[in-house]
Amino acid sequence: GRHRTDNKYKYLGAMKGPDGNVYCFPSGSERVLQIDTVKRVARSVGPNLRDNNMESLFQNKWQNGLTTDEEGCVYAIPLAAETVLRIKTGNPGDNEKKDATADVEVTTWKLPQPNKTLAKWEGGVIAKNGIMYCMP
Repeated sequence: GRHRTDNKYKYLGAMKGPDGNVYCFPSGSERVLQIDTVKRVARSVGPNLRDNNMESLFQNKWQNGLTTDEEGCVYAIPLAAETVLRIKTGNPGDNEKKDATADVEVTTWKLPQPNKTLAKWEGGVIAKNGIMYCMP
């Protein structure tokens, strides 16, 4: 991100999405990184989180995540972020399209109060009922 001059800590954790790509969660970076391990291509997807006021913190935003095949989404767990990061991926086989990033949708959801703390959660699980539980 623009706030760091040493280019450290761009991403903290990653998950494989239902579309087969790997999604890296921004720490100091301002965009989600999508990695196509078959084509060996890495690219930014979704909007710039800082410029679009989707998250107010500049670093240590999300760490680790969870994938829901039923929803076709990857969720990033808030470390210091004030939001949950949701990445709606494409479908399996979408990598054969010319632009595999076209179907990726990156959104954030505000956390309930209080949210102004650091090191909130660092891991989580998905229960059989689809509810996600995160651990401090």
